[in-house]
Amino acid sequence: MALGIVLAVGALGTSSPAWSRTLGTGDFNEDGIPDRIILERRPHQMTILLGDGSGGFSAHGHLPAGSRTRFCTVDDFDGDGHLDIEVTRRRHDRRGLIFFGDGSGTFGLREDIVVQPAGAPR
Repeated sequence: MALGIVLAVGALGTSSPAWSRTLGTGDFNEDGIPDRIILERRPHQMTILLGDGSGGFSAHGHLPAGSRTRFCTVDDFDGDGHLDIEVTRRRHDRRGLIFFGDGSGTFGLREDIVVQPAGAPR
């Protein structure tokens, strides 16, 4: 479930309009404190916010989101023990992007994916 929030202009160190929403949560830097992924409409990017344990967050990095990114799944897609981020345009979209996490709150190695329905020929 995504939690919608509105941030003031410049709250994330950008000059983007005051429109953002949380796409996902997880412990991206493995410190035991929840972190967030925020989608910024302009400049079409996701911002990784690391939690400080007292309710505050600090911007840790940005990922390109594309102009229509709307949904996110957080999981360990490559089985390395670190959380990864998959983003799609629609909730049941068959195309998406995966950003692989390294356990420090940093993501890289973007991979375009196409999900095949169960039973579909490969």
